[in-house]
Amino acid sequence: SEEVFDRPVNLQKLFLNRNQLSALPVEVFDRL
Repeated sequence: SEEVFDRPVNLQKLFLNRNQLSALPVEVFDRL
């Protein structure tokens, strides 16, 4: 959802749970 990218706090949660987001390449997080 756009809210995730709209709020940095939620984005940090994605970094903590990025292991569950195997559908997304790690490069996406590295480029943030």
